[in-house]
Amino acid sequence: MLATLIEIPGHGNLLLDCGEGTWGQMQRRWGPVDSLDILRNLRCIFISHNHADHHIGLSRLLSKRQEVCCFDPRLLGHSSSNSTLQLLPDAGPLYLIAQNHTLQQLFACQKIEDLGLASRVRVIYNEDLRVDPGVHTVGHPTSRAARPDEQHFHRTET
Repeated sequence: MLATLIEIPGHGNLLLDCGEGTWGQMQRRWGPVDSLDILRNLRCIFISHNHADHHIGLSRLLSKRQEVCCFDPRLLGHSSSNSTLQLLPDAGPLYLIAQNHTLQQLFACQKIEDLGLASRVRVIYNEDLRVDPGVHTVGHPTSRAARPDEQHFHRTET
């Protein structure tokens, strides 16, 4: 399992799962320029479950998206101009829907490199989307118990 990309013209892209090598596969399939555009227009990543072949490529993809969306790509690679890199205003938020365990791994990676979890990525715990038949609630009260420190990311509340 790698990933499934859904392109929605005029709205952005949706990625279903993100296995190891997803970024490399995107570059081979669409080339370096179009792959960057796909990342820039990525609006949602949905991780179906916590098996490694469905999420292990997330940190690389988020790191690359952060690099592409935050800075003018014409200036990347020029170490003398790092202090003059400009934020790009058109890079919209990315909604990441995943299980707690997957998100804990990403928050650990965020301590090493910027994945955008504190800025451009809006985290939605898929446990919060659980709906039990006959119960009119959104979310699951026990899903909050083992979560990472929520100060370091944005959370979407309903």
